[in-house]
Amino acid sequence: MRLLLLLIISISVYGQEDPKKLLNSEWMHAEQALPSETPTGSNIRNYLAYLTSQAKHNGDLAEEYHPKAAKVYSLGELTIPEEYALVVSNTGDVPDEFIKTEIGGKRILTFPFHPSQVSFYGVPIGEEPTFKGTPSSSARSMFVKKKGSNTPFIFKASLNMGMGGFGRLIPVDEAVRAQYNTALFQTLHEETKGRLKSGMNWGFFPEVATIFPKDLSLGGTTLRTIPKELMKKDQVLLPMYSLIAKRKNSKGQKLPTWIERLYKDSGYTNKEKFIIDKFSDPIMDLFSIITYKAGLTSQMHQQNLLAQVVKKNGKYQVVGFYLRDMEALFPIYSLEKYLGIKRKVDLFNSVDVEKAKKMGAKYMSKPEIHRYDISSSRFLQGYREDLRHNSIKSIFKYFLDNDQMDNVLINFDQRMVSEYNQRVPKAYQVDHIRDFEKKFFDFDASILKKYNPKILKQRRIFNETVGHAIGSYERWLSQALQYNKRPSEKMNLCFFYIKNFYQEKIIGLPRSRY
Repeated sequence: MRLLLLLIISISVYGQEDPKKLLNSEWMHAEQALPSETPTGSNIRNYLAYLTSQAKHNGDLAEEYHPKAAKVYSLGELTIPEEYALVVSNTGDVPDEFIKTEIGGKRILTFPFHPSQVSFYGVPIGEEPTFKGTPSSSARSMFVKKKGSNTPFIFKASLNMGMGGFGRLIPVDEAVRAQYNTALFQTLHEETKGRLKSGMNWGFFPEVATIFPKDLSLGGTTLRTIPKELMKKDQVLLPMYSLIAKRKNSKGQKLPTWIERLYKDSGYTNKEKFIIDKFSDPIMDLFSIITYKAGLTSQMHQQNLLAQVVKKNGKYQVVGFYLRDMEALFPIYSLEKYLGIKRKVDLFNSVDVEKAKKMGAKYMSKPEIHRYDISSSRFLQGYREDLRHNSIKSIFKYFLDNDQMDNVLINFDQRMVSEYNQRVPKAYQVDHIRDFEKKFFDFDASILKKYNPKILKQRRIFNETVGHAIGSYERWLSQALQYNKRPSEKMNLCFFYIKNFYQEKIIGLPRSRY
């Protein structure tokens, strides 16, 4: 009897240490199991994976730490007196998640790190770890439970490797940007009362603090909190990619995809109207808040943008949208004066590259690498690529037929053009938009004014495939240079001819010389 009681207690304690037990199981399934069940091309994790291991979404990370493994593991940690730690925080204080204990009136902090990084930080995993974690759809962003607490949260950890084409060691400038954007979003959320024009909810995952060992400007760990309203058991968060992922029940029987289930439960009889009302219109409302009220570019791709779904009386309903990765929002500096935004902090502190290299850092995302992302017209590309292509077209093309998809995109573009012309002064459009961007955008707008099936088909073929390929190639090139890798002459020449044909035949720019 005593042995049985001990067994029950041990099982209970183990269950309490699993952060997944504290969150909605369907949300966890969407984060961990469904990324690998999406069609090729619909999920950001599939992009450029064939080029190098650094371009793979999970890099060279051991499979036991991949989202699909869904394992619960102990995190590593460094115990640091507060005076030897750097904590980047909006409030100026250290959150409880980073506090280990207090000795003689002085706080002792804990610096948590991903268990795969033992060799980088030089500390083994302890026998009595403070934290248990399990991966989200991003292997380095972990759902975490702290010992003695029943409130789960998220740690975004540094990894000394390339993933998705970028270095994944968190620098100080990224931490500063994340805290600033979090504070700005909190203000906007209060002003809008968390509601979009459509009446649906909107929200975000606050990134409240990042901790570093003192004097180290690279390799921090960020604390991301989970909004309280999402902790209810009837709340399901679905990253956009998960809407079209294949699903099965515990017996291996096929289930409808999430988008099919949501449509069935919605009461709509028109797929096109369902997507416009429940997805594209409210998503455009959120894009407008981010761009024109916050003055930020956005990476609203299919991993960072999540649909808020509520289960009621056995039916699932879309009620809002949430955004994550606050550091992936970049200021549109040249638009600030038109929007009346005054930034109080430098969002791009310098990274001590030499010191980081001495520590063993190999894969760094330096601020200058991201300058491409904050060019004055980046929000137009952010709209076309991250939002329009990745979160709308690449998802709903698996649910709608071609004509329905075209109509959704036309409606989406018309909203974008209307908002753009209404919010952005003509003087700004003339003075700040790069020639290539302006021609590209004008070409889009001209098609919207007069529906022409032939031109629309051209646009679908080139604007959605060749144009996207060019953008992806240019970004990959800038990323590849971080690893001293250069594309072959043949690859360069191939993209040169594609780009020239695209510029000359589609948007009327003169040919370039190779």
